[in-house]
Amino acid sequence: MSVVLPKVDLEKEIIDEIRSWSEECLEHNSVEYNNLPVCPFAKKAWREKKVSFSFNYNDSYQLLYDEIDNFDGNLDLVILVDLSYEEDTDFFHNNLEVLNERIATGSFKNKDIFLMGFHPDDETNELIDDEDFEANIEEAYSMIFIQSLTKLYDASQKLTRMGYYDRYTGNYNVNEIFKKRTELYGRLKNG
Repeated sequence: MSVVLPKVDLEKEIIDEIRSWSEECLEHNSVEYNNLPVCPFAKKAWREKKVSFSFNYNDSYQLLYDEIDNFDGNLDLVILVDLSYEEDTDFFHNNLEVLNERIATGSFKNKDIFLMGFHPDDETNELIDDEDFEANIEEAYSMIFIQSLTKLYDASQKLTRMGYYDRYTGNYNVNEIFKKRTELYGRLKNG
């Protein structure tokens, strides 16, 4: 396996693109989300510099494993941008489900982590209005979001009371994600 050196300019462009997408598509109130932002905590996380990036250029999961092992909860979100991502969308998402199970059962030193992913071939989320967003990066990449399971669970409890999860549209089922996180959180707290 050859090691690919970081491409600093590309990394900056990707960070800028993700930040712009968040501002334009996630941080504004939406009728679909009971007049809450699509991601109610994104603006604050960016403002407080609680978002970090890591870039993978190799056909290896080692960087992801290192990020999981080193995640200490001081950040709200670590985004692992994978420029050498798994091309099979189902395999990509199934692997993250397996990793969430492995985290929950103690295969990593920290069990208070939840992984979510975005694959460039994922179907669009009909509830996010990003049709007008202009992507500037031609190179495709996947993203793996590393977050504290406890923080996500606590936030989801608040959002539930505010009606955030009161819908189901298309292939994107927030209730399913919510249910899985709740199950993993129960296992975290109850052993």
